Amino acid sequence: MTLLALVLLVGLVAYVMNLGREVNRRIEAQNAADAAAAAGAGWIARSLNTVASNNVAMTRLISLIIVADGMPQAVDVTRADQRPLERALEQQLRRGAGPGWVDNALDRARAQVDDNLNLLNTAATNLGVGSNPDDVAPLTMYQTPSGNRGRFWIGISALAGHSATAMRHLGSLAQINAGEGSRANIKSGRGLLLPARPQIPWQRGDLADLRRPVLHGLLPQRIDAMPNKRGPFDAVFGWRHIERSDPDGKYQQSRRASGGAGNTPISGGAGGGGGTGFVVTDPGEPEAYHVSGPLARLRRRVTHFARDELPLARFMSWLGRHIRRKRHLLWPRRDGDAPAASFIEPNWEISFPRSTAIGKNRPERIRATRFVAVEIKSRYDRSHPSFLSPGSWAYVSGRPPGRRGPPARLVHAGGWEDPRDWGVPRITDFIWRDTWTYQVFFDRSIGIRQRLDPLGNPIPQTVHRIDTFMFAGVDLGGPSRTIRNPFNFGSRDAVEGPVLLDHGTLPPAARGRGRLRYLAVTESPRGELMWKDRFTGSPPSGPRVALAAAEVFNNHSWDLWTPMWHAQLAPIAAGTPQRGSYRDWLSRLRSANAGRFPGWSPSAYNRVVSHLQGIEPLATEMLTH
Repeated sequence: MTLLALVLLVGLVAYVMNLGREVNRRIEAQNAADAAAAAGAGWIARSLNTVASNNVAMTRLISLIIVADGMPQAVDVTRADQRPLERALEQQLRRGAGPGWVDNALDRARAQVDDNLNLLNTAATNLGVGSNPDDVAPLTMYQTPSGNRGRFWIGISALAGHSATAMRHLGSLAQINAGEGSRANIKSGRGLLLPARPQIPWQRGDLADLRRPVLHGLLPQRIDAMPNKRGPFDAVFGWRHIERSDPDGKYQQSRRASGGAGNTPISGGAGGGGGTGFVVTDPGEPEAYHVSGPLARLRRRVTHFARDELPLARFMSWLGRHIRRKRHLLWPRRDGDAPAASFIEPNWEISFPRSTAIGKNRPERIRATRFVAVEIKSRYDRSHPSFLSPGSWAYVSGRPPGRRGPPARLVHAGGWEDPRDWGVPRITDFIWRDTWTYQVFFDRSIGIRQRLDPLGNPIPQTVHRIDTFMFAGVDLGGPSRTIRNPFNFGSRDAVEGPVLLDHGTLPPAARGRGRLRYLAVTESPRGELMWKDRFTGSPPSGPRVALAAAEVFNNHSWDLWTPMWHAQLAPIAAGTPQRGSYRDWLSRLRSANAGRFPGWSPSAYNRVVSHLQGIEPLATEMLTH
């Protein structure tokens, strides 16, 4: 009896141990299936994000070529434009500039021009202006003077090649990654991913497909017409500019204070303060917005730098000519109005007597007349005893709060502008003064606070303007410079374009905001610990089989531009013939070939298919446990 009891006890212990081990192995098999599905689908999502990031990087390189290729000439011409201005300011300060606020402003303007030249000279040295005839050509030109390919173009080619390689091998690498994910959980098991070679239809683009992303932050025309395609510059970077419309007249706007105007053709507007513009009392919700592309974004950053560091230089004027011309060379304007292929260097004559003689005898030679304007606004008239008292006046053309720069501005009038014809007094040699007034409701910068009448309406108050204009020279025009073409490729077809989704051949379920579905199947050996011949039995498949499904999706913009592709596990529907259901996956397994799955023999593959086919009636219960 004792021996019989021991045999039964040992059998019970073996049964319990085998049962627990079997449960653990099934959990491990399901974990392996989940890992295989996540690894395979994750590789696909990462590949699509890589391609999208490469396409965005190509737009940035194109933008950098357009801007950077014009830098050397823009720096060189700006230096030529600044040197005469520095001499004109120095000569005027030696002659005398009149009142203290004018003298102080012109002295600060001369110091700023000196800083401008130091910065431009450093930039010219770094860019190789004057010493290196190629300057940035080894970076920006498609065919450099030495016959090599420009480095930026090499980068564009490398990005395009990397994207094409990623899409070409996406399926095989996803399959390998799924197998590695399975083996990481069960070393002696194996896994596969359906479809056998998951492919996403794609096509190579060309230069035309880069136009809208670079210039406007929009997707290429061939895919932008489809719904739910916002693109990376909108959906990821948020380069938006809000626009508001008022179709119903719901935005109530306050009245203006009465304005004023200077007496010269080059006078500026009112000097800020309250009541000089409309006040929106009901801003409402934004009703529209437009998106900026990388070229506009890059140009805006350069503009901000030039505004802060070169406030008295026309750097962006010269660089802007290059940008407009190079944009046209790469993508000709559709209206046929091409920007000029060259520009005339400035040639300044700073002597007022010689300038007036030219203006009288040969005014057609003068391309522009330059002045330095020093403008102040005051709460009091010049005859008031509190004039120029602290807090009662401010420079108008000074920099905004927090920004460095002189309290003066440059004014360029087209052709010959003779200040003697303005009818305003000349306060000293080659400096003229204009006085006028305008009204505001308040202006805290000069101590004017808002005042209300008995009905609660704001009362307009007078501001006194004193504008001083220093003659700085006339531009007689120098030699002509040709704007270089960095896009000197023989044929546009030779330039690599972005990799795009081929929406025409995508399955219907994957269009728009659809999801790409994948199935992972794992098989692991059985592992009874004791008396295997007594406890194994005869299961239909021998090893254990587990299933897991995953989805790849982009809920921001379904394209190969927006790197927001994600992968996540998904349920497997049972008892229905729809796409992605158990019956659909089983049909694909039956039609697939074992040779397309690494590490799977035909016998092992057929055994798994037979097992899954045999348990199809139980799929509803097995997949929802």
